[in-house]
Amino acid sequence: MNNLEILCSRALTYAVAALFFFITLLGPGNLLAAEKERFTGMLPPTELFDPLLADPRWPHFSASVQAYQNDEELETVGSANLGTSFALFGWETLGGQWQLGLQAGVFSIFDLDSDSQVLINADYLVGLPLSVRYGLFSAHVHLYHQSSHLGDEFLLRNRAERINLSYEAVELLFSLDILADILRIYGGGARLISTEPDLEKHSVQGGMELTSPSPLFGEVYPVVAGDVQTFEETDWDENYSVRAGFDIRNDLFANRRLQIMFEYFNGHSPNGQFFERNIEYYGGGLHFYF
Repeated sequence: MNNLEILCSRALTYAVAALFFFITLLGPGNLLAAEKERFTGMLPPTELFDPLLADPRWPHFSASVQAYQNDEELETVGSANLGTSFALFGWETLGGQWQLGLQAGVFSIFDLDSDSQVLINADYLVGLPLSVRYGLFSAHVHLYHQSSHLGDEFLLRNRAERINLSYEAVELLFSLDILADILRIYGGGARLISTEPDLEKHSVQGGMELTSPSPLFGEVYPVVAGDVQTFEETDWDENYSVRAGFDIRNDLFANRRLQIMFEYFNGHSPNGQFFERNIEYYGGGLHFYF
């Protein structure tokens, strides 16, 4: 067993120990009957594991414009993402709430400086997450597939060599609401199960989210989120993603979330066909979570 395998084995052991520690510390959710209906049964309306607001690859609906800095090909890029995450079935056991769900998403970018605003890259993701919550602590195990494709017009224009990039992976994330509805921290990692082409297998992720307890005005709440990811395939270089803006709450939205966010990214590109390329961009747009 090499040093990396020993490190990953120890990390998994510590993660399982942390899970049981938080279960013991925080105890069962003790939700009222009306609250339980939000999380249990067939197609419950509320997910146990909240979306990661600064993760570039968390499935949701969004449209944004990104200004690439000193890139060899791109300057103004449009990002259009279609996706969602929802619970299929929820139940109570072992003193906590559990859910089996579905995630699916398409993440695409376009060259807005080109005449026809050509599609550059599109990534497709589908997976089955299993989530659990004990009070302020939640965890998320996700088995998923992702594939990446270059746009046809981009291929013709650049005569680029396409990578047949696809993989299956399992992801484990832990989340703790230190201050309910105000401060959240999370962390975890993933391991690739099968890949094409052959890729290094491990990655680590962590981040935080801070939401104002009081509205700026009306039903508009300031929010800021940061996410850091590092991949063995890219020599553990850090990818930084920061988003800040406004969370608009309204009874008409029910459990949905509408956000106006400004963003900054620096690191290896999250767009599959360009994962080896270092990019930096600023941008902003709308984000909608079902």
